[in-house]
Amino acid sequence: MSAPNVPELGTGHEDLESDPERSSFPYKEKAVPRVKYAADGKGRVLAWTFSVAVVFSIVTLISRSQARFSNYVPSLFLPAQAVEQCPDWFAAVADEFSPWKEKGGIDLADVEAAQPMASSRFQIINGSLYAEDFKGCWQTRKRYSMWGLLMFLRHFGDVVPDVDFMFDCGDMPQARRSPHPSDPIPALWGYNRQEESIDLTLPDWSFWGWPEVEITRWEEHGQKIMDAGRTFADWEERKATAFWKGALDVTAGLTAGLRANLTACTADPANGVEAYGKDWRAGGFSDTRQWEQCGWRYRIYAEGFAWSVSMKYGMACGAVMLVIDPFFAAFYHPGLAYGTNALLVRRVPLCESFREQITWANAHPAEAEAIGRAGLRFVEEDLSMRHVYDYMLHKFELYAQLQTFTPMRGERSVLVTEADILREASEIEPGKYLVEEVPLRGRPACRMHAQ
Repeated sequence: MSAPNVPELGTGHEDLESDPERSSFPYKEKAVPRVKYAADGKGRVLAWTFSVAVVFSIVTLISRSQARFSNYVPSLFLPAQAVEQCPDWFAAVADEFSPWKEKGGIDLADVEAAQPMASSRFQIINGSLYAEDFKGCWQTRKRYSMWGLLMFLRHFGDVVPDVDFMFDCGDMPQARRSPHPSDPIPALWGYNRQEESIDLTLPDWSFWGWPEVEITRWEEHGQKIMDAGRTFADWEERKATAFWKGALDVTAGLTAGLRANLTACTADPANGVEAYGKDWRAGGFSDTRQWEQCGWRYRIYAEGFAWSVSMKYGMACGAVMLVIDPFFAAFYHPGLAYGTNALLVRRVPLCESFREQITWANAHPAEAEAIGRAGLRFVEEDLSMRHVYDYMLHKFELYAQLQTFTPMRGERSVLVTEADILREASEIEPGKYLVEEVPLRGRPACRMHAQ
């Protein structure tokens, strides 16, 4: 039975497909001419055939190169490497570039039109990262965003195209299209977008760490939450209510008062909501450890000033994510399928909408558990770091295809290296938060579905 007023949508998970193509043999045959030798005094002529000469040449090559190529296996004899299909929602990558596709490309004027809104200008040239800063960012967002780009280059640096782009580390999407068709279309990259904005989305800094709130990189932190969620093997062991804890000081913008209204739903137990405020400035995070919040069947996603980084952590528990109808979207939000891997909650009337969805879910525990498991599968597979990096590569490739100019290092840009970032970090960050990842070179990026 379906959840109330929620469409049944596909999960967006596809089976892996193998690529039948294999590399060609690395050596090309070289034609060796027939040679005649006058060998002895009797005038006998020894004719070496073409095939004998070829064999002799190969034997000589192998004997001279034995030490260097002793472990080499020609790719002809290696099994073909399977190329995984990208998640279906990766198709949204192309949708974000629609304004520039219609225009015929991204020119330098489009990039520079975004500068007043940007915190930095990034350039990736020949696999190296360059940056020019315009303004600061909250806490260590910029540091971890740059670290994310450097880790991305560790994995795919040899195939990443040259790109030149403006980036903003703030909460709010800012890029809008001018009403005048002849004006540049600002190409601004950031953490999220909304329906009327044209911001281009990248994974936020928390995928690589957020030391201020003691969140390590997603690969490690997420796994810890998933492991905790799996300790609740029986769905009935979880509390049949929805849990949320977060900051309440959102008093302006589209989401003003939303979280305060959410906590008010706690007053009536019939709503099935346990929502509490948290003052992050008070310090101490012993009561906000996400791997200790997996004992509820339902988790709540409530936006802050814009999107919130919290969704992936709640879904990692295997709980049903109750998403309060969002205004903003992070890069992976196109993968949400309400009724399949999450449930949608109306903003008005908020408490009644929670009561409706939770009552349905508690009356249909098997269906609710399946939604929770689908959400867990979504963040575990689709949001694995290998897919995060795949997403980034495909997005930069599309951006590069649309660039009508050749990216050049700016006069005020500086080379950004891992050593620079580690040197500027606090003592606790290297190794715990700033983790130097082992490159996955040789692993092909997932294959995008045909558009």
